[in-house]
Amino acid sequence: MAETKNATQKTQSPADPAGATTSPNTADAAKAKTVKGLEVIARDAVFYRAGREWSPEPRSVKLSELTEEQIAELRNETMLIVRDVDIAD
Repeated sequence: MAETKNATQKTQSPADPAGATTSPNTADAAKAKTVKGLEVIARDAVFYRAGREWSPEPRSVKLSELTEEQIAELRNETMLIVRDVDIAD
């Protein structure tokens, strides 16, 4: 029984003679530096925790701006929605 292999051909467009697959937007995104942070949303109109005021409007804060104790307070507070995010630096 003969084995058949499918060959994939790469075609080049006139606008992309090198056949590059990286678009300018992708290249810019790769250059952008990000840092780890938290996005915090209060379940109520205004809520205070970790020395800050939180609202229903999502607010991002860099982890470097918080102490370990503040991070734990935010993550353990049931009146807040907290998720990890990458923040442009």
